[in-house]
Amino acid sequence: MSIKMDNILSAKLGDEGEILRAAFKKTVYIKKYETEVTELESIIKLPEPISSEERIKKAALMQAQLEYTILVGLVYKGQITPQEFNERKTAIEAGAATIINSQGNTPVKMEDILGASLGEQSGRVRATFRKTICAREFEPEVVEMESILEMPTEITGAERSLTAAILRAQLEYTGYKSLEKKGFVTPDEVTARIAMIENEISALKQKAEAITGKSMDKYF
Repeated sequence: MSIKMDNILSAKLGDEGEILRAAFKKTVYIKKYETEVTELESIIKLPEPISSEERIKKAALMQAQLEYTILVGLVYKGQITPQEFNERKTAIEAGAATIINSQGNTPVKMEDILGASLGEQSGRVRATFRKTICAREFEPEVVEMESILEMPTEITGAERSLTAAILRAQLEYTGYKSLEKKGFVTPDEVTARIAMIENEISALKQKAEAITGKSMDKYF
């Protein structure tokens, strides 16, 4: 049998269901010897095996949802400009369109990506926040925290985005308060960061409510 890409993409890989994972990580350089790393990961359990083509589509949608979530945080913290945010969002939409439909000629908007459900039985969202500061010259110090949230039912991309952002925000707040106690950031810097986080989460909550038509108050 001559194997072609169509055969590979239509392959079934068992009958016990499967686990699908997607992640996105972003490193931001704050100043010399100081970086912040945010990583979001989503893992879902599907009730039955899917074709490789469907696997690629679902993984691409999950990854796009996570990337968008991180970009929202970056723009509210002033770490990227609104123009950069819009350019990246457009690129995510175009990339998703190319994967979801082979020609990429059917437009895909972020609302479509965030509104997508992936058919999972259950899943989990993992968030990591890591901040490196310079305690003294050539002596970096790293604060790193991670949290994993188990999701017992199917959720939309908008809910995945919001819950991942909330997890990361909790870790980021904890990290900044720890650094404040050690004198590595000032109280004013903490207050400013809290305001940025609040605005970011509010925006994602409003986006999720607009897309799903449901209140997201249950998460708060």
